[in-house]
Amino acid sequence: MKILLVLSMLLLSACSAFVTKPEITLKDIKLAGLNQKGLDIDVYLSVYNPNSFDLHLKDYSYDLKIMSLPLAKGNSRTTCDFGSKSASDLLITVKIPYNGLTEILKHHPNPDAVPYQLHADMTIGSAVGSFNVPVSKSGAFAIPKAFRPKNVLNRIGDIIKGLNQSTK
Repeated sequence: MKILLVLSMLLLSACSAFVTKPEITLKDIKLAGLNQKGLDIDVYLSVYNPNSFDLHLKDYSYDLKIMSLPLAKGNSRTTCDFGSKSASDLLITVKIPYNGLTEILKHHPNPDAVPYQLHADMTIGSAVGSFNVPVSKSGAFAIPKAFRPKNVLNRIGDIIKGLNQSTK
């Protein structure tokens, strides 16, 4: 019985040695929307599976810093499949509450180049088991003109003017 257990452990470890971790690249980071809870940022990843068999995303966690400020941490049990020898797109929507936005604005960022750091850990499953793939990316993104503070304040002003005119 012990020999069977040892052989099966050796077989599984040998099989897992043949699983190549997927290549994960950051395609884009975009401001997706502003709502009553805060700001949504869409993180677009490309996942290339170099194996001759499918892999499966089981879950992920992330930590996003903007201007070195820790603004969003989260996780998800969102699942998807990564086909063999192909690239798949993965979207992670990060939610930043308003208090995080005010912290960013206090630092007067350059709206054309706001620095970020993204750290994520993805749990990938295969036929021979699961493994973690860490992702660390940094760079800068531009704030679309529609989301820049001056334009947002102008839109709020327009809404207030419209409300005042409708009550006359």
